[in-house]
Amino acid sequence: METIQVRDANGVRSYMKVEGEGTEINPYMSSVVSKDISSGIPPEFTKQTANGETYLLQKGQLNNLRIRPQIWNEHAESSRSIIANVTNTNIVGQVFKASQDNINGIDLALESAGGVTVDDFENYANDTELNLAWIASNAANEAAVETSVVYEGAKSMYLDTGTGFTGNEWAKSFTAEDYTGRTLQFQLQSNKEYKDVKMIVFIEDSVGNKASRQIVQANRDIWTKLVTPINTFIDESASTDLTDIVKVGYRIEQEKKDGYVIIDILNSIPAPGTVEIKLWDMGATLPQTGITSLSDGTQYEKLGDLGTTGAQTASVMVDLLGGKRIYHIDRFVAGVALEMPTNEILITGNYYAITIHHVDTDVQVYGPNATLDNYYNNGYSFTTPNESNVITSTGANEDLMFIIFSTQVVYVYEVTIVTDGIPDGGSRTSAYVEDENMKRTDILVSGIKAVPSITTVLQKPFKMTKGSKFEQEYNDDFTDNVTSINLIIQYMFIPPQVNG
Repeated sequence: METIQVRDANGVRSYMKVEGEGTEINPYMSSVVSKDISSGIPPEFTKQTANGETYLLQKGQLNNLRIRPQIWNEHAESSRSIIANVTNTNIVGQVFKASQDNINGIDLALESAGGVTVDDFENYANDTELNLAWIASNAANEAAVETSVVYEGAKSMYLDTGTGFTGNEWAKSFTAEDYTGRTLQFQLQSNKEYKDVKMIVFIEDSVGNKASRQIVQANRDIWTKLVTPINTFIDESASTDLTDIVKVGYRIEQEKKDGYVIIDILNSIPAPGTVEIKLWDMGATLPQTGITSLSDGTQYEKLGDLGTTGAQTASVMVDLLGGKRIYHIDRFVAGVALEMPTNEILITGNYYAITIHHVDTDVQVYGPNATLDNYYNNGYSFTTPNESNVITSTGANEDLMFIIFSTQVVYVYEVTIVTDGIPDGGSRTSAYVEDENMKRTDILVSGIKAVPSITTVLQKPFKMTKGSKFEQEYNDDFTDNVTSINLIIQYMFIPPQVNG
């Protein structure tokens, strides 16, 4: 066993190097170290990052896992405000100027259809009316209308979580609904920290079976948006019939003297759907709002990485999850598979447009708060009813939350491989770099016995040329319980020149 050192911007981080057949490692262990990774790396490689992916294995077969570096370039990463809605009559997009000749994934901030409002608490004139709707299991601890602390509108619901009320519930009844695949979403504020006051949100079917989930607020005295997919709720006794839900409610699990919780804007969001994302080359001139249409450009129709997946498509379909989320879309790739003669690289300096299209659900698209700053100087967000009509800017200085990733030359100094089970003695693995000419260059390990978890910090970091990929061959023994592998590479890179 050899110990070595990694130095980063925060000081020195310790890892354990593993060599040889059959050596196992506790991934949480660290050790005293003595090797500086800067050895052999040119001084212009001043930044470091990492990316990884989880791969599901084909049991009992040889599995080829491939990954390329992903480095930020063009971006406007804040997601404070809703910029526009994707509907069946409205396409939403973002213009950006290409600083690299490839895209190796993007990020977007999306929220699936807003759903129906279970309660916004605005229609209760007083506490009496509120408690006719929200029935308390303990009559001595009923809810109250709150007017001083509200997230939206003029009213919210105040729940006393002080001493003596553990187990109390507040529940609202309604006509039976199918909650299969839905998500409950609401705003919560507590004057106590999560460790002091704990709450449960629950649903109940018509025969009294309940399913619930614990609420974890971010901090005290601030609003926290809770997004709770129904498929994460746990049955409390018998199986809850999700097609026959008649109540939603809250319960105190742990109380604290003088504690309280305030609830606002409770929504029930339908099962999320799918959106379609495309890429357009709009040419060397910035597209003009009110004049340019998407059809004035050329759709990039070879999205995908032939070098890792072997397939390309004209667009990428993204299956949404409930609530507001940032989606890292690895399959949105353009111009990466440089070893493929038919591959189309991007034209550096040209303007491109990412467009989000309706498939089966309306989607809210987020971006920075334009009143605070101009977040991106070489593009803007826009809407259009279709690809032939002109695009219209969503507003001055407005952008979508977007990040463009690219691949470029890097020096890899750390590789982590983690399996989700214990490999059998028959499972063996190899790891190496394949360059842009599809030739193996640096070989990390070759044909060794697979181990559950290994972090290797390289004494001599190896160079990955632009377009190359790190590969792991995993020859699986079908008798073991490994079903997936998490592969992570960490590397140094030259900060890219960006337009934003």
